[in-house]
Amino acid sequence: MSRASRPASLALLAPLLALAAPACHDAAPFARAYRATSPDQLIGGDVAMARVGDFILENDRIRIAVLDKESSPAPGVFGGTLVDADLQRPEARFRNGVGKDQLAEVIPVVNLLWPRPGEGDVTLVNDGSDGQAAVVRVAGGTGVFLEALSILRSDLLERLFPGVDFDFRIETDYIVEPGKPWVRIRSTAHRIGEGVPEPTGEALALPSVDETLAIFTAILGDAAQGKKPGVMAGDFLFFGARNDIFAPGLGFDEEKAIFDALFEGRDTFTYPLTFDFMAAAGGDVSYGYFNLATEGRGDPKVLVPIITSSSTGFVTSANNCSTAADDDDACDRFQSWTWERYFVVGRGDVASVADAIYEARGIATGTVRGVVVG
Repeated sequence: MSRASRPASLALLAPLLALAAPACHDAAPFARAYRATSPDQLIGGDVAMARVGDFILENDRIRIAVLDKESSPAPGVFGGTLVDADLQRPEARFRNGVGKDQLAEVIPVVNLLWPRPGEGDVTLVNDGSDGQAAVVRVAGGTGVFLEALSILRSDLLERLFPGVDFDFRIETDYIVEPGKPWVRIRSTAHRIGEGVPEPTGEALALPSVDETLAIFTAILGDAAQGKKPGVMAGDFLFFGARNDIFAPGLGFDEEKAIFDALFEGRDTFTYPLTFDFMAAAGGDVSYGYFNLATEGRGDPKVLVPIITSSSTGFVTSANNCSTAADDDDACDRFQSWTWERYFVVGRGDVASVADAIYEARGIATGTVRGVVVG
């Protein structure tokens, strides 16, 4: 081909490329959810766990997978959890279920219990075809995740701490919105059991924590402080063994925080570590976890009673009604509680995760540029 003929050839090729582009990547923001019917719809990756029959939620930025209600191949054992997460990768080599997932699992937790949806259901609430958020809902009872915690549901504990709630039905919505690099996770815990009224559909929004608090005080209450037994909620998050955990003020050295607390004689389960957010990075995709502030309260925090290189427990929301009667109508009458938090999918670094967190929290950011002279 002569040089003179190349521009003409490129001019003819350009319209064809323009027509092919939408097949590779949707330019406009979108969100959709569906049950995977073939392996090529899955996210994929070296540690991906979703299978045909599980649910995929995606938008123009990210893709995630939520297990059906059957047992989980992930650490949490039970189904209905968020197990895979990756960026939306339009390149041909990432199609057909070949992704870069590095996440293990995200599991909702309320009063140290986590969902067991085997007797419940996982449903597609909205598939996103209306231009709105795609939503998958997981509903079911709860169970203890450690055998040692079985005492929480014993008659002895009820006699020692009357009014403590350890029997719930949980509904969790996994919400993916067009154009957003995060999953909004909204859970509602309904108190159940003998003598408990049927849920009215009205739930008390648990405030986001804005300071450290004692885990067992939040659950069991403290009469000396005027606190009744309460509701404490968050998630147990297995970031994945291939990721390094990061938190502001901590950096990537989570072992230092653990040993500092140990040398100070501080039990982190009773008095958790407190961070603005937490992230994890270690390859071509990164993750973050955070919550938003409750109106009238301080800056939101995530409390971390358990922290390891691969698994981390989070508390994002808690509430104790007063032993006084003046808040009975505003607090004591509720039999259901709801809380929200966010899971971010970043581009492999902590900076992209932090950008998303600041965006969601409405914090202005800027860019600093310079030259290093040797």
